[in-house]
Amino acid sequence: MDDTFIRAVAALQAHLVTLEEEADAFTELSDMQAVRQLKTRLNDYIEAHAAKGALPADPYGVIAERLKEVERFFDEAEKESDFLLEWKRDWLEKVPNVGLADLQEARAGLEELVHKLPEIQARLAAMIHPLDWGETKADLHPELQICASSIGDLSLPDSAAKRGEFFQFSHGNGKLSKRVSKHFSELSKRIGELEQLHARHAEQVQGAEQHLANHNFRSAAEILAGLEQNFSDIPYAAANEALENLMAKHREFENLHQSLDEQLKGGGWKNLPNELDRLRRGIAKPESELGSECQALLDQMESRLSSFLAARKSKRIKGIAVAAVLALLGTALFLYVSDSIAKAEQARVEAAAKAERERAEALTKLLLAIQSGEIGKTLDVPLPGESLLRMAYCPAGSFTMGSPASEKDRSSDEDQVQVRISKPFWLGKTEITQAQWRAVMGENPSFFKGDDLPAESVSWEDAQEFIAKVNASGILPAGWKLALPTEAQWEYACRAGKKGPYSGGAWDAVVWYEGNSGSKTHPVATKAPNAWGLRDMHGNVWEWCADWYDSAIAGGMDPKGPSSGVYRVFRGGSWGDSAASCRAASRGWYPPGIRYGSLGFRPALVPSE
Repeated sequence: MDDTFIRAVAALQAHLVTLEEEADAFTELSDMQAVRQLKTRLNDYIEAHAAKGALPADPYGVIAERLKEVERFFDEAEKESDFLLEWKRDWLEKVPNVGLADLQEARAGLEELVHKLPEIQARLAAMIHPLDWGETKADLHPELQICASSIGDLSLPDSAAKRGEFFQFSHGNGKLSKRVSKHFSELSKRIGELEQLHARHAEQVQGAEQHLANHNFRSAAEILAGLEQNFSDIPYAAANEALENLMAKHREFENLHQSLDEQLKGGGWKNLPNELDRLRRGIAKPESELGSECQALLDQMESRLSSFLAARKSKRIKGIAVAAVLALLGTALFLYVSDSIAKAEQARVEAAAKAERERAEALTKLLLAIQSGEIGKTLDVPLPGESLLRMAYCPAGSFTMGSPASEKDRSSDEDQVQVRISKPFWLGKTEITQAQWRAVMGENPSFFKGDDLPAESVSWEDAQEFIAKVNASGILPAGWKLALPTEAQWEYACRAGKKGPYSGGAWDAVVWYEGNSGSKTHPVATKAPNAWGLRDMHGNVWEWCADWYDSAIAGGMDPKGPSSGVYRVFRGGSWGDSAASCRAASRGWYPPGIRYGSLGFRPALVPSE
């Protein structure tokens, strides 16, 4: 027990003597016994601490201060318990509109609160112990009650049961502790359910997207119709848009079928066989649901046309003479057309030869630009549709990869290694935009729509398909190819010679993250570049790298990580992440087939192996 407090309590002896002298005023024997017990316990305190020194000048002031401390504790404990019990309570009643990152953050917050609970209990126990609640538990000692009544202007919690409940809370038992623990358990279970629901939704939307890719639009519609679209980072909108596009194609085919039917009724039947054959050959996926339904419509049309031609067969003999004349005219027309075709073919060959010469000149020019790279120089690689892929030069060099043990918010898989990049390479100045993605792939899977926004909701496998199409297009000179950067190349380019957790200027000047993004992506190149001219290396969207994930970073000469694995690495943080996740050394990993609204990429231009 606190020495000052003991000395102050000793000053109550005179007060107790007065009470004993007035014992006749007590009408119950139990009251007298309580007073005598109180005096005995006070005497024990005084005898045990007799050698501690003189009493303070104002013993009641000391006691008053201690009682105020107890009051403050009760207020704090009640506030803490209310906060714990109300935290994210609405999540128990409905599915919130959040993403996987929000669920992970909620789980981390819940775990932090679970860790915080023993600290609160320990702080309460430390405050209770000096007041010797260990014997009575359910209430304050009578000594303190007398102090409080003597001072007269203090009010402790008026319920002994309530004070006892807080005492039990501090020792990890009692109703309040059980109530808090039960709430933690409910929240943990609920977050687990939401994570499982998120995984199911992601899998179902991915399945719907596969159906849509195979033109099985009714199967996809059945999947999407059964989903409550609760999660912000699952591309429901992209799948619904793709579904609407396929349904629109089906409606267009039905309208065309009706138009051809009217054409047949109106006598315009002669070109119908060719038209129907052209439409049949134009069905992209004949075995799909869309293809089968469109072919069924064509079958109906061809059946009607056959019936119509059979009805006209009996009348054809009368037209034989006319047909002979038309045959002679047709021969003359054929000779004329053949001459025109020959001239057109010659013009086509000459135009193709000219285009090939221009292409060779462009490749030579591009090769010279690649080979003469220097820091700060921009390389423009042409993409289909007059789109340009702007790239920045990254020289060969060495650097320390990972983060030092002293770096704030580092993870255990960031231990530092020495890396040597032996060959210079070029890296996209920004993440691939939706306009660039559409120019190569012909569609746009992104959740947030905008030509200048980064392409997201693309998997590692999708990024490889994009790169393969560009490499196969013939727009790059021999000896060079596009590829995802290795994890080492990415961090080397991100740091651009810097050693801290972030490259570039002030934090908000270089990164879009949860603190300034407004929960969405932003146009690329709107933040300041690093020393090598690269933008958005921190934030906006995570960027896929080539490597399989390993908890230990690979070092040495041009490291490429493990040869196989389950997860692919991505780097850089995103619009929905904390500042810590956007550090140069921060690492993330997912299966290569996963798609999220915070996942994109930027390609590197490297020598062919």
